Amino acid sequence: MAAAEKADIYLQVGDIIDDSMDPLLWRQFYDYGSNFLENTLNYYIPTNHVYYDTQSGINFLNQFVLPGNEKWYSFKQGNTLFIGLNSQDELMTQLPYIKDLLKNTDATWIIVYFHSPFFTSGGHAGEMDSMIPYWWKTFDDYGVNVIINGHDHTYTRSKPMNLNASFAAPVNEYGCEPGQGRLQMLAGSFGAARYDYQTGWWVNTTKSVYDYVKFKVDGNLMQ
Repeated sequence: MAAAEKADIYLQVGDIIDDSMDPLLWRQFYDYGSNFLENTLNYYIPTNHVYYDTQSGINFLNQFVLPGNEKWYSFKQGNTLFIGLNSQDELMTQLPYIKDLLKNTDATWIIVYFHSPFFTSGGHAGEMDSMIPYWWKTFDDYGVNVIINGHDHTYTRSKPMNLNASFAAPVNEYGCEPGQGRLQMLAGSFGAARYDYQTGWWVNTTKSVYDYVKFKVDGNLMQ
């Protein structure tokens, strides 16, 4: 179904195999996914099942050709800046890179994607809390539009969130201006076991379903 969308690019924010140290799983990934992989342009980011120590990270990075140092990177498509981050390792090391990109971009839209979400009520809740004063504050300070995550296996679209304005309530609207909020999208159940729906003040829509999310950018309009 995803291949039939014929999208310009595909962003993978979930675990593509269960363990990057298992060569059989890689073989199955390439064999079962051959039609999709041969006909689509995919960008991957590290996840907890494929990047949990030095050797597993090497195995993961050896599978793909990605921009930059491949552990984290960015690219621009039209008027949209995409920033792929590594939520598994070297989080503080990435902070100057993130700030420099956001400070100097002229992009209309900014999409950041990485595996582990800041906002989740699932089993991974709280895992990114230590980076709220660093990563998330930077997203708020520079007006990131969309944050896409996996890790918890639900479809969940957030209300507009700006922690510079409130830690316990959404703001009035999405956007990149001061006082406007980020859209966090969980798209973590493309084929893995589904988790229960999300709860919390930040939740707009949540479903326990297999899912993928499609974005369309047309100038100053994003759907």
